[in-house]
Amino acid sequence: MGQEMGSAPKRALSPSPASARHASEAQLTDTLANPLSALLPVEARPADTAPIAPEMPLGARIPALDGLRGLAILLVMMHHFALYGDMQPERQMERWIGRVAGAGWIGVDLFFVLSGFLITGILLDTKRQGHFFRTFYMRRVLRIFPLYYACLVIVFWVAPAVVPPSAAYQSLLMDQHWYWSYLTNVRIALWSWPPFYLIGHFWSLAVEEQFYLFWPLVVYRLRRRTLAVFCIAILPFSLLIRTGLGIFDYRTAAYVLTLARMDTLAVGALIALLLRSQTDRRRLLRVSLLVIALAAAAILLQFLRKLRLSTNDAAVYTLGFPILALFFGAMLIVLLLLPKKSLAVRFFSSNTLRFFGRYSYGLYVWHHIVAIGMATLGLSVPRLLPFVGAQLPALAVYAAVAMLASITLALVSWHLLEAPFLALKRRFDYQPMPDESTAKKNEHSYA
Repeated sequence: MGQEMGSAPKRALSPSPASARHASEAQLTDTLANPLSALLPVEARPADTAPIAPEMPLGARIPALDGLRGLAILLVMMHHFALYGDMQPERQMERWIGRVAGAGWIGVDLFFVLSGFLITGILLDTKRQGHFFRTFYMRRVLRIFPLYYACLVIVFWVAPAVVPPSAAYQSLLMDQHWYWSYLTNVRIALWSWPPFYLIGHFWSLAVEEQFYLFWPLVVYRLRRRTLAVFCIAILPFSLLIRTGLGIFDYRTAAYVLTLARMDTLAVGALIALLLRSQTDRRRLLRVSLLVIALAAAAILLQFLRKLRLSTNDAAVYTLGFPILALFFGAMLIVLLLLPKKSLAVRFFSSNTLRFFGRYSYGLYVWHHIVAIGMATLGLSVPRLLPFVGAQLPALAVYAAVAMLASITLALVSWHLLEAPFLALKRRFDYQPMPDESTAKKNEHSYA
């Protein structure tokens, strides 16, 4: 809701529209409380139960959320650079660094939670405006399509015209219709990872795009209370899908299909709903900190038990994904509720993390191509060993070169391609109803 609300009013014989809105928010809290009893609000002072969302300065950028997105892209880059750097660990320290870097895929799950939260928040705050669907989809197109399709043009048209494609590259060209149609994840689910994995990481962009296609209709058609129930129902639904796929040994499909990953997106959506309801903030903060501790313990236990965190492990692709979603979701809540001067908020608001968060989309698109390109050219850790003498320094040099190249490409694509198209978003501005606050106050500027 666009304006500040206190605690729910007492029942009246003829409730006013404002009272009805208050009652609706209270019903949403009750709905969330049944499956998530730990979040059940207590009798609290009005100052503690006022909706959180209107007080969040979302018209500008939220520094801590930029930092959280920066953490996500750094985790993913760490994972791929370690994978394609081809380090051959010989010492215990090298093995542990390889194992930790191998778990960097969890950054994708953090992206999903953030997307569920930000997109649902935008939709909730703009669903009453005119041209709701047109405005949302056009702003999404301007944000996502230019870089995505420019990359496909380079990969499928320009590169093969410049350099004769290898047999592996030819197989990628044969599969290009999956990429043009945002169905990369479906292709991977059907036939596993492509032999030439140059842009195979686009599967997660396909998941998000498919989410963008149907989620606005869901939010538009459902009241907040019903939407909360729907999001909660998604959690066991996705778990059942992944479990079933795993039983028949379709573990890759359990990782990449949208319906199998909807629970992670739904956790973000639930947080968007929760922060727009009347909730005891202090208790919510305490519960979120507890969730972080318990989820971190579960993740660490699984990592130590297997000495890895792999999406092929049944414990990970069944319960592990929702545990990760709750962990990252709780982090999101904590960063939004803690004072700006707190250590955690200041850390995630640091210039370094915010830089990576700001350019995370371009970094995600390019870093994998850079890593594969370097591996194809033979620029790997084993090749660097004669010059630096040890595995870890060689990996550091490899990662630094890959990082620098990725940042360069991300900055170039931002200024030459992304920024000009983003400037066109002003033609599709949100048009709030007269009695509600502007949608821009509730939209994260890079969403």
